[in-house]
Amino acid sequence: MLGHYDLFHDFMIDCRETKGRYRHDQVQGRWVEYRGQRIFVCADSAGSEGIEETLQKALKYFNVRGKNAEDLRWDGPLVSLATLKDTSAALAPAAKQLARSPSRESST
Repeated sequence: MLGHYDLFHDFMIDCRETKGRYRHDQVQGRWVEYRGQRIFVCADSAGSEGIEETLQKALKYFNVRGKNAEDLRWDGPLVSLATLKDTSAALAPAAKQLARSPSRESST
């Protein structure tokens, strides 16, 4: 078959929380730190839409109001999820918690 390679496959990332499936090279994200916690916030979009999407997700994750957005410390531009060696600190595009973190709610 012309143009077909039998051993070709896309590296996929599965979100345990949302059951979403993503091609790791098509998800963009950027690092953010707030009060000593550093996470990689992922977005489905690239460019200015991706920047806005990661901002809104970080605000929601850290429970920060928009007027206090300057308290978030961003580390670099949007980059491909494929650049991460470990995705345990990644917040998937539709997720509310990190890839491998326990629930952030207390059980008291």
